[in-house]
Amino acid sequence: MIKNELHRVSTELDTNGYSLTSFDQLGLKFDPDLAAELCATVEKFGSGQAALELTKHIEKKDMTIVQDEQALALGRLMVKPAVDALFAETPRALNNWALYGVNRYETGGAFGAHQDSTGATVLIVTASGVRNFDVYKKGQDGEVERSFLLKAGSVMILDGQMDPSHAVSCIEGPSVSAVLDVPDLLRP
Repeated sequence: MIKNELHRVSTELDTNGYSLTSFDQLGLKFDPDLAAELCATVEKFGSGQAALELTKHIEKKDMTIVQDEQALALGRLMVKPAVDALFAETPRALNNWALYGVNRYETGGAFGAHQDSTGATVLIVTASGVRNFDVYKKGQDGEVERSFLLKAGSVMILDGQMDPSHAVSCIEGPSVSAVLDVPDLLRP
């Protein structure tokens, strides 16, 4: 089952530049207690200065990007099983991925259209809440190609070479997600 899911994900990434999976689809158990601890920790902090600087050109509403080490440590624990499953055959990825930040949205909060421009793989792992995730057509100003509903345990994956433009809006908050960069690409 996991091989079929990995093949589906890698094929979608190669074709479209994005794919949605989940802990469940990867045959993993999502830890709701760890996710709740992460969410409670994130409540204590505002946006990190580095994140604010890098995202100053992107429209934001009722959202923060937390980069406090305590929150990042919990985020790394939460996402590690997904990274291990997705990149099991790639030692470089397993040893060099980094959690960029933990995003927190209030209901109605949003993070405007943007590209992550990492050149590698970006994973967005949802801990709580419900968010709409829009991916825009390449070369089309503001035309949505596909929309996804992200819930606890979902894993949105973006191919950094294709670097699809995307935006987020929170339907049910608070919604918390961990955003990480993995220095390899998933290919079929």
